[in-house]
Amino acid sequence: MAGPQTITITLYVDTQNITLANTDQYCNFGQDVTKISNCDYTVEAEPGDLIVWQAIPKPATTDTVKILAIWGRTNRPDRRRSDYVMGEFIRNQDGDRSVAARVVGKQRQIQSYKLFFMVSKNGVPSGIYFIDPKIAIKPSAR
Repeated sequence: MAGPQTITITLYVDTQNITLANTDQYCNFGQDVTKISNCDYTVEAEPGDLIVWQAIPKPATTDTVKILAIWGRTNRPDRRRSDYVMGEFIRNQDGDRSVAARVVGKQRQIQSYKLFFMVSKNGVPSGIYFIDPKIAIKPSAR
């Protein structure tokens, strides 16, 4: 029986063209955005898995993209902490360009979250952006 897995999610950002008005048009997770929007992009994980979010500029440039924070939220109106999918965040991964969190949610739970990231062009921060993907907790096969 396998233990918890590490799941890496890579955000690709067109640092030369992204603006606050067109964020979804110029960043994605590698999915076909004509079929799956960033808002509908869903990663499946099991309780105990570690999810690591990282970001890279695409096409490759000297610009940088840094994941700043992941804000989980629940669809339940009472928003109790026990309903959250993600536990405590582990920062300073990969030279402070990524963020990680342990999955603590209940099986068959789906949660949207906000992924905040900063783009720096030529070493100068040019903006902070966010997108709203999802995490789905699948039944444990372990």
